[in-house]
Amino acid sequence: MARFAIKVKKLDHPDRDPATTGWCPGCRDGWTSGLLCHCPACHTNFGDETAFDKHQRISRAGAATCKDPAKVKGLIRSGDVWWRAGGRAPARAA
Repeated sequence: MARFAIKVKKLDHPDRDPATTGWCPGCRDGWTSGLLCHCPACHTNFGDETAFDKHQRISRAGAATCKDPAKVKGLIRSGDVWWRAGGRAPARAA
């Protein structure tokens, strides 16, 4: 399995850290990986699109409802990021 280091930290503005590749103005999370998926509704971070998709339920009308990732089968947490069990393994950030 490939290992990826993703650091998530609170920022007042993304320009304050040149290493930041993504930023959410709602919760002020900034991250250093283009691979991370951040939910703008519940402000949870996911290691990839599949993990992100597992946490949402889409109604027939197309409305998304977020599920608690701790209760979603097949998701595991490492630091501030939820990953697919058996998916990419997160590297430990220094």
